[in-house]
Amino acid sequence: MPSCVLDIGLNALEQDVAGLPTGIEAYARVQGQCSRVRFTLRPSQNGPVLFSAEATPDSNGTCTVTFALQPPVFPCGSRFWVEAQCVSGGTCSKAAFLRIACKQPPGGSGGGVGGGGHGGGGGNGGGGGGGGFQFPSFCSVMAQAFLVALYSGLIVLVVSVALAIPAGLAVAAALILGALALQAIWLTWCTTSFCHYWGAVLWVLKNVVVVGAIVSALSLSVAGMMITLAIGAAAGIITAQLRYRRCPLPTLTTSMQQLPLN
Repeated sequence: MPSCVLDIGLNALEQDVAGLPTGIEAYARVQGQCSRVRFTLRPSQNGPVLFSAEATPDSNGTCTVTFALQPPVFPCGSRFWVEAQCVSGGTCSKAAFLRIACKQPPGGSGGGVGGGGHGGGGGNGGGGGGGGFQFPSFCSVMAQAFLVALYSGLIVLVVSVALAIPAGLAVAAALILGALALQAIWLTWCTTSFCHYWGAVLWVLKNVVVVGAIVSALSLSVAGMMITLAIGAAAGIITAQLRYRRCPLPTLTTSMQQLPLN
């Protein structure tokens, strides 16, 4: 039986002029017997360890550790897998995805991402009123960069084949390789569901098929139509898998900002 219970949270410390945290604080409230807590932060549940440190609870049962972010690269709201484990004087642990809770960004007028301080629920609840600027999360930026690169690469590929532009194939290859690199960063540092990932890829393929069909028809290119049909077949396979898993399907009228990526 566990001898203690941990309640954990993640807060930003100081923020630079762009509103990026220059340090983060992980904290735990200990209920029960525990004299030493180890904190571990990862980008995803099974990702590499980014930060790790130990702390001793104070008389109120609260312990904190701080980690410097130099240079600041994680915006407010960035999500980490946080593990807290009692390593001395007791047996208990807690692990969860937590977002960096920031105060109001410098120069802003509204509430930040969640409330600061050691508030209830880990300090990661909704922010206060107002319409202050919200910095996009690292994971959202990586996901959208991957989709833009993949879309651009496939469009250049289809157009190059349809219009017989050999130089365009090299550009398409470079863009697609760049998309794969961004995908690797996204999926290594962040987490997303099967439905969200393949739904986003399907959204890209659907839009590429529309553009490819128009370009191939206007240029009377059989090669362009063939590669468009191949991309359409891939989209059909993904659609079948998403329907089988009862996932929501994106439509052509859905904007990239409306896609659920986290």
